[in-house]
Amino acid sequence: MMLVMNWRLTLFVFALIPPILVIGLFFGRRLERLSSAVQDRLADSTVVLEEMLSGIRVVKSFVREAFEQQRFSRQIEQAYTTALKRARLRAVFIPLITFFGFGRSSFYYGTAAIRWFKVSSQPGS
Repeated sequence: MMLVMNWRLTLFVFALIPPILVIGLFFGRRLERLSSAVQDRLADSTVVLEEMLSGIRVVKSFVREAFEQQRFSRQIEQAYTTALKRARLRAVFIPLITFFGFGRSSFYYGTAAIRWFKVSSQPGS
């Protein structure tokens, strides 16, 4: 239907597909790595917590509560830092895809086509 209404706009929209794919692949791979890293960091912190809780009698008998607390805090901090990196990357990725993906660029071309080429909403006119 879009091709019937305006072939120029159709070509313009199809021209946007390669940049969207490149951006998606670039950011997608990085987001996938960071997501796996976040899961790994959370798993590490869970292991530390499980070790501490399963050996709580030993921890208490050797007065190591502060050490175990710091150890767990370090693991949680690493998970938080990695999750923050992922959030920052997504904060760039989503608006970029929105901009290139039929956002402002296709809206601009569509309004310009209406002004310059006298495109109407009626097919074939």
